[in-house]
Amino acid sequence: MIIGICDDDVQERERLCDICAEVLEKEYIDYTLIEFDSGKAVLDYEKKIDLLLLDIEMPGLGGIELKNRLQQSDKVEMIIYVTSHSELMREAFGLHVIGFARKGMEDVLLPEMLHSAVQMKEPHLLIEGQEDSRTVRYIEAYYGYVKMVCEHGETELKRITLDSLEDMLAPYDFLRIHRKYLVNMRKIDRLHENEVEIGGKKLPISVRMRTKVKKAYDGFARRNARYC
Repeated sequence: MIIGICDDDVQERERLCDICAEVLEKEYIDYTLIEFDSGKAVLDYEKKIDLLLLDIEMPGLGGIELKNRLQQSDKVEMIIYVTSHSELMREAFGLHVIGFARKGMEDVLLPEMLHSAVQMKEPHLLIEGQEDSRTVRYIEAYYGYVKMVCEHGETELKRITLDSLEDMLAPYDFLRIHRKYLVNMRKIDRLHENEVEIGGKKLPISVRMRTKVKKAYDGFARRNARYC
Protein backbone atom coordinates (compact mmCIF):
# COMPACT_ATOMS: atom_id res chain seq x y z
CA MET A 1 0.00 0.00 0.00
CA ILE A 2 1.53 3.31 -1.10
CA ILE A 3 0.72 6.20 1.21
CA GLY A 4 1.60 9.75 0.19
CA ILE A 5 2.01 12.62 2.65
CA CYS A 6 1.73 16.02 1.01
CA ASP A 7 2.54 19.09 3.13
CA ASP A 8 5.09 21.87 2.66
CA ASP A 9 5.96 21.73 6.39
CA VAL A 10 8.80 19.23 6.98
CA GLN A 11 7.97 18.74 10.67
CA GLU A 12 4.33 18.05 9.88
CA ARG A 13 5.30 15.45 7.28
CA GLU A 14 7.57 13.75 9.82
CA ARG A 15 4.78 13.76 12.41
CA LEU A 16 2.33 12.19 9.96
CA CYS A 17 4.90 9.59 8.91
CA ASP A 18 5.36 8.57 12.54
CA ILE A 19 1.59 8.23 13.10
CA CYS A 20 1.13 6.23 9.90
CA ALA A 21 4.01 3.89 10.71
CA GLU A 22 2.71 3.22 14.22
CA VAL A 23 -0.82 2.47 13.00
CA LEU A 24 0.09 0.43 9.93
CA GLU A 25 2.55 -1.81 11.78
CA LYS A 26 -0.44 -2.97 13.85
CA GLU A 27 -2.48 -3.55 10.69
CA TYR A 28 -0.05 -6.21 9.38
CA ILE A 29 0.06 -4.58 5.97
CA ASP A 30 2.95 -3.93 3.61
CA TYR A 31 3.23 -0.19 3.05
CA THR A 32 5.48 2.49 1.61
CA LEU A 33 5.44 6.10 2.83
CA ILE A 34 6.23 8.76 0.23
CA GLU A 35 6.70 12.42 1.24
CA PHE A 36 5.70 15.26 -1.09
CA ASP A 37 6.44 18.93 -0.41
CA SER A 38 4.03 20.24 -3.05
CA GLY A 39 0.97 19.37 -5.08
CA LYS A 40 3.06 19.39 -8.23
CA ALA A 41 5.29 16.67 -6.76
CA VAL A 42 2.20 14.47 -6.34
CA LEU A 43 1.21 14.99 -9.98
CA ASP A 44 4.75 14.20 -11.10
CA TYR A 45 4.90 10.94 -9.13
CA GLU A 46 4.65 8.07 -11.59
CA LYS A 47 3.03 5.35 -9.45
CA LYS A 48 -0.53 5.10 -8.21
CA ILE A 49 -1.05 6.30 -4.63
CA ASP A 50 -3.46 4.26 -2.52
CA LEU A 51 -3.92 6.91 0.17
CA LEU A 52 -2.88 10.57 0.20
CA LEU A 53 -2.70 12.65 3.38
CA LEU A 54 -3.11 16.16 2.05
CA ASP A 55 -2.87 19.70 3.43
CA ILE A 56 -5.24 22.29 1.99
CA GLU A 57 -3.09 25.43 2.20
CA MET A 58 0.18 25.02 0.29
CA PRO A 59 2.13 27.42 -1.94
CA GLY A 60 1.58 26.96 -5.63
CA LEU A 61 -0.86 24.11 -6.20
CA GLY A 62 -3.10 23.97 -3.11
CA GLY A 63 -4.84 20.89 -1.72
CA ILE A 64 -8.29 21.67 -3.11
CA GLU A 65 -7.03 22.39 -6.62
CA LEU A 66 -4.89 19.25 -6.47
CA LYS A 67 -7.91 17.19 -5.44
CA ASN A 68 -9.90 18.62 -8.36
CA ARG A 69 -7.14 17.65 -10.79
CA LEU A 70 -6.77 14.18 -9.28
CA GLN A 71 -10.50 13.58 -9.75
CA GLN A 72 -9.86 13.50 -13.49
CA SER A 73 -7.63 10.42 -13.16
CA ASP A 74 -7.20 7.29 -11.06
CA LYS A 75 -3.78 8.36 -9.75
CA VAL A 76 -5.00 8.52 -6.13
CA GLU A 77 -7.52 6.09 -4.67
CA MET A 78 -8.27 7.80 -1.31
CA ILE A 79 -7.60 11.21 0.24
CA ILE A 80 -7.58 12.29 3.88
CA TYR A 81 -7.20 16.02 4.45
CA VAL A 82 -5.01 17.02 7.38
CA THR A 83 -5.63 20.73 7.78
CA SER A 84 -6.34 23.62 10.13
CA HIS A 85 -8.86 25.06 7.67
CA SER A 86 -12.11 23.38 8.71
CA GLU A 87 -14.07 26.23 7.10
CA LEU A 88 -12.98 24.88 3.70
CA MET A 89 -14.27 21.36 4.37
CA ARG A 90 -17.33 21.74 2.15
CA GLU A 91 -15.22 22.91 -0.79
CA ALA A 92 -12.57 20.26 -0.16
CA PHE A 93 -15.01 17.35 -0.07
CA GLY A 94 -15.34 15.29 -3.23
CA LEU A 95 -14.46 12.12 -5.09
CA HIS A 96 -11.82 10.02 -3.30
CA VAL A 97 -12.03 12.11 -0.09
CA ILE A 98 -12.72 9.82 2.88
CA GLY A 99 -11.99 12.06 5.87
CA PHE A 100 -10.70 15.23 7.51
CA ALA A 101 -8.29 15.45 10.45
CA ARG A 102 -7.64 18.77 12.15
CA LYS A 103 -4.00 19.66 12.64
CA GLY A 104 -3.05 19.32 16.28
CA MET A 105 -5.45 16.39 16.66
CA GLU A 106 -3.80 14.01 14.17
CA ASP A 107 -2.73 11.45 16.75
CA VAL A 108 -6.34 11.20 17.98
CA LEU A 109 -8.24 11.36 14.68
CA LEU A 110 -5.95 9.71 12.12
CA PRO A 111 -5.63 6.16 13.54
CA GLU A 112 -9.30 5.31 12.99
CA MET A 113 -9.28 6.92 9.54
CA LEU A 114 -6.19 4.94 8.58
CA HIS A 115 -7.83 1.75 9.83
CA SER A 116 -10.89 2.51 7.68
CA ALA A 117 -8.67 3.14 4.65
CA VAL A 118 -6.92 -0.20 5.14
CA GLN A 119 -10.30 -1.93 5.41
CA MET A 120 -11.38 -0.33 2.13
CA LYS A 121 -8.16 -1.44 0.47
CA GLU A 122 -7.82 -4.84 2.12
CA PRO A 123 -10.92 -5.89 4.11
CA HIS A 124 -10.23 -8.06 7.16
CA LEU A 125 -11.43 -8.87 10.65
CA LEU A 126 -10.25 -10.54 13.82
CA ILE A 127 -11.62 -14.08 14.01
CA GLU A 128 -12.81 -14.85 17.52
CA GLY A 129 -11.28 -11.52 18.50
CA GLN A 130 -7.76 -12.91 18.07
CA GLU A 131 -6.64 -14.04 14.61
CA ASP A 132 -6.29 -11.53 11.75
CA SER A 133 -8.14 -13.06 8.79
CA ARG A 134 -5.37 -11.97 6.42
CA THR A 135 -2.87 -14.31 8.12
CA VAL A 136 -5.13 -17.39 7.90
CA ARG A 137 -4.43 -19.84 5.06
CA TYR A 138 -7.26 -22.26 5.74
CA ILE A 139 -9.54 -23.52 8.50
CA GLU A 140 -10.12 -27.20 9.15
CA ALA A 141 -13.12 -28.72 10.96
CA TYR A 142 -12.78 -31.29 13.78
CA TYR A 143 -16.17 -32.57 15.08
CA GLY A 144 -17.60 -29.28 16.33
CA TYR A 145 -14.19 -27.64 16.67
CA VAL A 146 -11.95 -25.87 14.15
CA LYS A 147 -8.23 -25.35 13.74
CA MET A 148 -6.87 -22.33 11.87
CA VAL A 149 -3.69 -22.85 9.87
CA CYS A 150 -1.96 -19.47 9.61
CA GLU A 151 1.25 -18.04 8.21
CA HIS A 152 2.79 -18.23 11.68
CA GLY A 153 1.55 -21.75 12.47
CA GLU A 154 -1.56 -23.50 13.75
CA THR A 155 -3.98 -22.29 16.40
CA GLU A 156 -5.43 -24.39 19.19
CA LEU A 157 -8.78 -26.05 18.55
CA LYS A 158 -11.65 -23.60 18.95
CA ARG A 159 -15.25 -24.57 19.68
CA ILE A 160 -17.02 -23.01 16.73
CA THR A 161 -18.55 -24.54 13.62
CA LEU A 162 -17.17 -24.21 10.12
CA ASP A 163 -20.67 -23.28 8.93
CA SER A 164 -20.74 -20.18 11.13
CA LEU A 165 -17.23 -19.18 10.04
CA GLU A 166 -18.19 -19.66 6.39
CA ASP A 167 -20.96 -17.06 6.72
CA MET A 168 -18.75 -14.71 8.74
CA LEU A 169 -15.76 -14.85 6.39
CA ALA A 170 -17.45 -14.90 2.98
CA PRO A 171 -17.02 -11.09 2.56
CA TYR A 172 -13.29 -11.51 3.21
CA ASP A 173 -12.59 -13.88 0.30
CA PHE A 174 -12.87 -17.16 2.18
CA LEU A 175 -14.32 -20.08 0.24
CA ARG A 176 -15.73 -23.44 1.36
CA ILE A 177 -14.13 -26.19 -0.74
CA HIS A 178 -15.07 -29.25 1.33
CA ARG A 179 -17.16 -30.10 4.39
CA LYS A 180 -13.88 -29.98 6.34
CA TYR A 181 -12.11 -27.02 4.74
CA LEU A 182 -12.60 -23.27 4.41
CA VAL A 183 -9.76 -21.57 2.52
CA ASN A 184 -8.53 -18.02 2.13
CA MET A 185 -8.51 -17.40 -1.62
CA ARG A 186 -5.75 -14.82 -1.18
CA LYS A 187 -3.45 -17.61 0.02
CA ILE A 188 -4.14 -20.15 -2.75
CA ASP A 189 -0.96 -21.05 -4.63
CA ARG A 190 -2.67 -23.15 -7.31
CA LEU A 191 -6.16 -24.40 -8.03
CA HIS A 192 -6.70 -27.80 -9.64
CA GLU A 193 -9.94 -29.53 -10.57
CA ASN A 194 -10.01 -31.70 -7.46
CA GLU A 195 -7.64 -29.99 -5.01
CA VAL A 196 -6.17 -26.70 -3.83
CA GLU A 197 -2.48 -26.06 -3.15
CA ILE A 198 -2.02 -23.64 -0.29
CA GLY A 199 1.02 -23.07 1.89
CA GLY A 200 2.67 -26.33 0.79
CA LYS A 201 -0.47 -28.36 1.60
CA LYS A 202 -2.89 -30.01 -0.82
CA LEU A 203 -6.55 -29.84 0.24
CA PRO A 204 -9.33 -31.80 -1.50
CA ILE A 205 -12.25 -30.12 -3.25
CA SER A 206 -15.41 -32.14 -2.83
CA VAL A 207 -17.03 -33.33 -6.05
CA ARG A 208 -20.28 -31.46 -5.46
CA MET A 209 -18.43 -28.18 -4.83
CA ARG A 210 -16.02 -28.21 -7.79
CA THR A 211 -18.12 -26.08 -10.14
CA LYS A 212 -18.90 -23.56 -7.40
CA VAL A 213 -15.25 -23.36 -6.31
CA LYS A 214 -13.95 -22.80 -9.84
CA LYS A 215 -16.53 -20.08 -10.52
CA ALA A 216 -15.83 -18.32 -7.22
CA TYR A 217 -12.07 -18.41 -7.68
CA ASP A 218 -12.27 -17.27 -11.31
CA GLY A 219 -14.28 -14.25 -10.12
CA PHE A 220 -11.78 -13.56 -7.36
CA ALA A 221 -8.86 -13.82 -9.82
CA ARG A 222 -10.49 -11.36 -12.24
CA ARG A 223 -11.16 -8.84 -9.45
CA ASN A 224 -7.59 -9.08 -8.19
CA ALA A 225 -5.76 -9.72 -11.48
CA ARG A 226 -4.51 -13.08 -10.28
CA TYR A 227 -3.90 -16.08 -12.46
CA CYS A 228 -3.70 -19.74 -11.46
